[in-house]
Amino acid sequence: MNKTIVTGIITGMLVLSGNAMAGHKYKHGNDRFYDKARVLNVEPIVRTVRVSTPRQECYQEEVRHPVYVENRHSDGAAVVGGIIGGIVGHKLGKGRGGATIAGTLIGASLAKNASRHKDHGEYYEDVSYEDRCVTRVSYHTEERVDGYIVTYRYKGEKFTTRMPYDPGKFVKVAVNVSPVFD
Repeated sequence: MNKTIVTGIITGMLVLSGNAMAGHKYKHGNDRFYDKARVLNVEPIVRTVRVSTPRQECYQEEVRHPVYVENRHSDGAAVVGGIIGGIVGHKLGKGRGGATIAGTLIGASLAKNASRHKDHGEYYEDVSYEDRCVTRVSYHTEERVDGYIVTYRYKGEKFTTRMPYDPGKFVKVAVNVSPVFD
């Protein structure tokens, strides 16, 4: 065929198809198109829910630990015992050197043995503070919107539907057209 004839046929088809769709701004397919409908009423669908809110509460707790301390004898007791024994030996021995020395040795030995008998150790409590935390849960109720009951009018007819959002003043509707055979 001639290029001019093919171009003319294609141009004519495009012009005619544009005129066919001019009456429907939102046309989509052969039997369906979209239009706007006026919203008459919107009612939220509200439900009450129980909400839990966990929170952590922390505090310091006093903790006691037993501590054992072993008593160690000291040579200080022997020295003090030796001095006292030397004084007693000097008095009893009337100044004789042998009695003074004997008193010193006996006093030191007795004091050292006495301090060894006290070497049983002692307990005391060490106090410290440790952090403790507890999770507590509080509950409250609140209202949540689950959707909307929307009443709208299209071409004089009233319709009601459930929607997940508030559409505003207008709602987009899909119109399906099909012939009726009597």
